Amino acid sequence: MKLVSRGEMETVFEWKEAGTHWIIKHFLYHYDEVLYFVQGERLKAVVSARDVFNYLEGRSGGVLNGEFTRISQADPEDLGMARAFFEAHPTIHELPVTDCGGRFVGIMKSGGNNTERKWAEIRLRIKGLYYGLPRYYEEMSERFMSHFKGQVFLIDLPDDERVLQRLGTDREREAFRKKHAVAPLEQLRRMTEQEERDYWGPLYEPGISAKFAEEFSSIKAWQKNGCKLYENGPGSRYITFDGGKRNVAGKAEKPDRSLYLVGPCTVFGAYVADGQTIGDYLQEMLNRDGCPVRVVNFGSLGLYYEFQYLLTEAMGEDDMVVMASQNKTLIRLMGRYGNACCLGDYSDIFDGVSHPVSCVLDTFRHVNYRVSKEMARRLYGSIRPWLLPAGKKTDRAAACPIQDYFISWDIVSYYKEFALDHHLSGLGGRVGAAVMNCNPFTKGHRHLIEYAAGQVDTMIVFVVEEDASAFRFQDRLEMVRLGTRDLGNVRVVPSGKYNISKSTFAQYFEKDKEIRSADSMEYDLRIFCEVIARCMNIRCRFAGEEPVDVVTRRYNEAMRRILPQYGMEFCQIPRLKTCEDEYVSATTVRRLLGQGDWEAVSAFLPETTTEYLKRRERT
Repeated sequence: MKLVSRGEMETVFEWKEAGTHWIIKHFLYHYDEVLYFVQGERLKAVVSARDVFNYLEGRSGGVLNGEFTRISQADPEDLGMARAFFEAHPTIHELPVTDCGGRFVGIMKSGGNNTERKWAEIRLRIKGLYYGLPRYYEEMSERFMSHFKGQVFLIDLPDDERVLQRLGTDREREAFRKKHAVAPLEQLRRMTEQEERDYWGPLYEPGISAKFAEEFSSIKAWQKNGCKLYENGPGSRYITFDGGKRNVAGKAEKPDRSLYLVGPCTVFGAYVADGQTIGDYLQEMLNRDGCPVRVVNFGSLGLYYEFQYLLTEAMGEDDMVVMASQNKTLIRLMGRYGNACCLGDYSDIFDGVSHPVSCVLDTFRHVNYRVSKEMARRLYGSIRPWLLPAGKKTDRAAACPIQDYFISWDIVSYYKEFALDHHLSGLGGRVGAAVMNCNPFTKGHRHLIEYAAGQVDTMIVFVVEEDASAFRFQDRLEMVRLGTRDLGNVRVVPSGKYNISKSTFAQYFEKDKEIRSADSMEYDLRIFCEVIARCMNIRCRFAGEEPVDVVTRRYNEAMRRILPQYGMEFCQIPRLKTCEDEYVSATTVRRLLGQGDWEAVSAFLPETTTEYLKRRERT
C-alpha cells in the first residue's frame, strides 16, 4: 500500500462543483476510481462507481456519499482495516486518509487498478442506467411485439462470472483470467500450432488464425437508415456476407418459413469461420430432418442492435425469432409477451464441453466452433415442437416491415447527454427549434429566428456541425450567437452528430447531385422527432421557404408530412427579400464576398456578421 498526499492528487474538487450530471460524466470519460469533494481542509463526500450505481438503482437519494470509509493517519490499526476493505471491494483501490485533527491529507492506494475491460463494463452499465436503456428496450420491445405474431425464443447468453463459478478447477479459472486481459484478435494472432488445432478443429490449416484475423479486420461496415450492413474484403474465405448480413450456408431459397437469429457477437459468429456459426449448424440440422425452414443470421458486431432488422425486414406470422442477449433487462421485457418462450441461461453450456477455456477468447461469449455447435444443438432441441409444418406458407410478397429505419441506443444516449450538457433537458413551456447551416449568418437567418422566438417560450437554434461548408463550423456558430445575443429566449447550440449530418442526411451536402431518393432526409427527421424533440420537449420546428434549392425544398416537404405524425407543428416562413426585391441568400453572399464587394454584401448581412467576417479577414 502507498500513501499519496492531497497535493499530488488530481481527483480533489470543491464541494460546490458536485453536480450529479458532472459527476456521472466524469466516470463515463475518465479512469478515476474515486472523486473527493472538500470544503476547506475537510472532506465532505466521496463518489465511487459503486456510489453511482447505488444512486441510479434507487438505493440512495443522491450520488454523493457522506458516510464513507476513511482511515486515520495516526492509527496504525487502520492499515489492517484498509487491507480488509480492499479485499472486500475489488473495484475500489484507494481510501481517504485524515490526520488527528480530521483534516483530509491524502489517500491510501492498494497498488491495484481496474483494467480497461473492467472500466468498459462499468461505463456501459452507468451509461445504460443514467440515460434510460431499460426504457429504450421497453419501447423497442413493444414496437416489435405489437406487430409480430410469430413465435419468439429468448436465450440468456453465458455470463463470465457465472461460468467461472461452474469451472472445475482453479487452474481453468486462472487460464481464463489471463485470456480475459488480451483482445480477441491479438489472441488469434499469437496462437501456437496446437492452440490453432484445438480452436479451429476440422478447418485447421497452418496460419489460419492470422488469416482469419486479417479478414476480420478488413470487414467493411456501413449503415443504411440506421441499420448496420457488412461487406467482406476481396478474396475472403472465412467470413462472408449475404445482403449485408452474415452468410448461412445451405438455406432453402423458397422456404415455408424463416428462423431469424438475433443477438451480438455470439450469434453473429464473430470469431468463427463460415460453416461454424450457430446459424450454420442449426441450418444443417433442419436440412437433415427435412424441415423447410430458412435460417437468417440477424447477428451484429456490437451491442444494442437487436431490433434493427426485426423492425425493418418483412416477416410473416409463421416465422420464428431467436433472440440471444447478455442483457437481462431485455430478456425480461421480451418475456412478458404471450408469444415469447424463455429458453433459459446458457451459462451452463460449457458443462458439456471438454477443456472449455480452449474454446473461448477473452469472454465466454467469444466462442469457437465446438461451443457454437453445442448451442445450436440445445436450441434445436428446445424449438423442435414448433418446427411442425406451418399452417400456411408465408406470403413473402404480402409481408411488410414495421418501418424502414432503425434508431440505435447510441443515438438516443448521445442526445440525452447532449440535452443535459446544454441545459436543454425537459424544457417547459412552448419550445421551438430550427436547424440552420448559416453559411454565413444572414439577415434572412436573423429574420427567421426573430420571428420564431416571438412564437415560443424557448427557441433552440441548432447550427449544422458538419465541417462541409465554405465557413468552418466554429465560425458559423459564433456568427449566429453574435447575431442573436439580444434575443433572450434563444439558445444557440451545435446540431450534434445526427442532426443534418453526413451520417443521417448526406444529400444535404451533395446539392449539386440529382436526388433520386428521400430516404436519408426522412431518417434524419425520424431522429429529430423521436429523439431530439423528445429530449428537449420541442413542439414546433421552423424553416424558411425555399424557392431555389431543390434539396432544401424537398426537406421542407418531408417536414410538413412527417412532423405532424409526432404531434409536432411545422412552420414555414416566407424568405426575406432586400429592398431591390432580391431574395436574401447565403449563396449570393458567398459570391459577393469572393468578389470582395463589401458594399453590396451589406444589404444581406447583419452588422454582427459583417464585423465578424472583416475581423476574421484581418487575422
